[in-house]
Amino acid sequence: MELILLPMKLNPSKQANIRIPRLQRVKKQTPEAMFQSPQFTPPSRFLQVKFEGHIHRRLTVVDSNTSTPICIADSNGSILFCTKPLVLSFYRPSTPSSAVQTQIGSASSHWLTRTIDLQLGSSTVPLKPKGKITRSAEFQSSIGPLTWQHDRSHDDLQLVHPNGDWLARFKDSGSYWTKTVVLEISGAVQWGPGLLDEIMISGIAKLMAERIQNASTAGAGA
Repeated sequence: MELILLPMKLNPSKQANIRIPRLQRVKKQTPEAMFQSPQFTPPSRFLQVKFEGHIHRRLTVVDSNTSTPICIADSNGSILFCTKPLVLSFYRPSTPSSAVQTQIGSASSHWLTRTIDLQLGSSTVPLKPKGKITRSAEFQSSIGPLTWQHDRSHDDLQLVHPNGDWLARFKDSGSYWTKTVVLEISGAVQWGPGLLDEIMISGIAKLMAERIQNASTAGAGA
């Protein structure tokens, strides 16, 4: 025996009460949107700036995660006994595959104007004070104008974008006798090798200039 199913006819009054749910289109999240979302923000990168010797004439920048030196800087004098304008030369450390150190930039300070000339790759860029009294200084980076300035507590020296976001900062940078300073780089920014060099060169030059000033002030008050 064959079973035949016949369509049911609904009462028009009951049919009017039946609601068919509407399907909502789900917006596909792009990789860019995922990166901008707070839960996808990469962690900060931490570098250790280590001043070597009792007169702090050389420093080494070390990646905190890998303990690998990524930059070496030599100065023409000690930050504790500096009697002439500061000159810094920055090098990429030698590696097992290359025994030669490669210079990546330099910084030369001018006491009268408080300007620091930065040699970034093939370009010379001034790091200029933003005023006669302020300690903030601005330079033209590869991504536009950036400013090194202190936070409200005056403890951290920060690199700030024109929109107000910090891109990098030296933690507790005020003490000129501290042998190790931590440079924190924001994880929300995509850093290339060239831009990272700009941050290290400009930031260390600014940090050294302030340390010399602090040491001179402390010596005058002693």
